[in-house]
Amino acid sequence: MIRRNMHVLAVRDLQESMTSYRDVLGFSIIEIGDDGWRLFERDECRIMAGHCPDSTPARDLGDHSYFAYFVVDNAQVP
Repeated sequence: MIRRNMHVLAVRDLQESMTSYRDVLGFSIIEIGDDGWRLFERDECRIMAGHCPDSTPARDLGDHSYFAYFVVDNAQVP
C-alpha cells in the first residue's frame, strides 16, 4: 500500500509556479522555512518546488525519465 507520495521539482521561477499551482490547479501553498522552497498540496498530492533559476527547462532535457502521473476523478480547470 502506498500511503503517501511526494514529487520534487526544480522550477526556474518559484513565484510564477506558486501562482499557477494555486490559481490554475487549486493547490495550497505551504511555507516550509526556506525562501527557496515551497510545498504545493492538494488532496493527497504533495509537490516540493525548489527555486532553481539556472536549471534546464524540462522541455529541453530530451529525456522522458522525469515525469509523474496523476490519476484524478472528474478533472476540471477552475
